[in-house]
Amino acid sequence: MFKIIGTKIFLTRGDTAFIDIKILRMDGTEYQLKAGDQVLFTVKKNARDETVLFQKTPVDGIIKISPADTDHLRFGDYVYDCQLRTYDGIVQTFIPPSLFRVTEEVTY
Repeated sequence: MFKIIGTKIFLTRGDTAFIDIKILRMDGTEYQLKAGDQVLFTVKKNARDETVLFQKTPVDGIIKISPADTDHLRFGDYVYDCQLRTYDGIVQTFIPPSLFRVTEEVTY
């Protein structure tokens, strides 16, 4: 199972998920990535934890979460955010720290 409600993500441990990442400007238009820009999707146990559980960058605007990214995690709540780092040094967190819930599985 994979679903997104607002900025909350729910994913069955060990499943694959594809997340379409769009960055919108204040006027509602989509930001087009430029050479040297970087987008990071980061998951941690909580926002203050220094240990990154996994981190992804989009390919063609899609974040792919693979089974190996979550199969070692305990069922429960984690936190993620998405950050844009532009080629000229600007940093913008466009999805603030939000719930990333790893849900139970029976078949693994």
